[in-house]
Amino acid sequence: TQKPRITYVLIAINIVVWLLLEIYARTRGVNSSSLLIYFGAKENTHIMLGEYWRFLTPVFLHNGITHLLVNSYSLYILGTTVEKLMGRGRFLFIYIISGLMGSIVSFMFSLAPSVGASGAIFGLLGTLIYYGIEHPALFKRGFGKSILITLVINIVYGFSIPQIDNFGHFGGLIGGFLASGIVGTPYARRSWRKRAAFTAVAAAIVSLSLYYGFTNSQNQSLKKLELMDRFLEEGNWAESENLGEEIIKIGPKNKTILSNALWNLSATEASQGKYNEAVEHAQMLVDVEPANGHYLLGMLYMDIGNIEMAEKELQEAVKIEPRLRNKVDSILNTIKEK
Repeated sequence: TQKPRITYVLIAINIVVWLLLEIYARTRGVNSSSLLIYFGAKENTHIMLGEYWRFLTPVFLHNGITHLLVNSYSLYILGTTVEKLMGRGRFLFIYIISGLMGSIVSFMFSLAPSVGASGAIFGLLGTLIYYGIEHPALFKRGFGKSILITLVINIVYGFSIPQIDNFGHFGGLIGGFLASGIVGTPYARRSWRKRAAFTAVAAAIVSLSLYYGFTNSQNQSLKKLELMDRFLEEGNWAESENLGEEIIKIGPKNKTILSNALWNLSATEASQGKYNEAVEHAQMLVDVEPANGHYLLGMLYMDIGNIEMAEKELQEAVKIEPRLRNKVDSILNTIKEK
């Protein structure tokens, strides 16, 4: 029965953060989307390197006015309802836990950066489901099928749009349900055993999720790739080569991680004069990203003076990726001038 002030505060925070980001982006003459990583988006590499606050900050960031308006409207509809049902303290606890859980599950399974309050908002749906289990008669009379239909529509919509982070949504839904079980509904008798059980289950899920997130092959490869880039910039060829070989052994399934690792490893080996190894890894890159692989082979052959093979590989790269035409023509003209 309380006025849903926390919901209004959260909406206001989202709007203010978006405005500040837009103003800052305009003063720098850049698109605000390009700044989301710097302002706290969920980004796996940064989290792997110790920026754990990125599990929470994405909840208050939005990618564009449409994203902000959709989530603000959803938060207004669901937030006001859940806050009135659960009370301000419970509502805020549920919202934060849902947002954190959404980021954690996204970190586990998705390498794409993500922002938005949708994970926390799905957590509010999780609260309504919990409320329905605790108070089935009230739930049916007050919400019933409408909440379930809303949930199904959001899930279907999420799978229909490739950019939407469905892992974050499911994580938020689970987090909202568990958080609701921990705090319970107002004015309802519940045993300490039930609260302890929900707390234990939630702690176990969070612990196992974080363990998997920090130890799975994709995130481990991301961390090693970031360190590899740093060693390359510093000219620390030996350390960079070791990290590259470790990534190849891990065998990341993500195409971008594998291709970057092969490119960096080949470049590192070439810098040490290990051209046989460099060519071998460039040929492996051809299987992953043909255009980049042939381009790298062309540059390696040019370094060792095999002009005929260099021209052949560079032309092959252009056939696959015509946007390389200007760059390749410039290189070939340089060869002819010599």
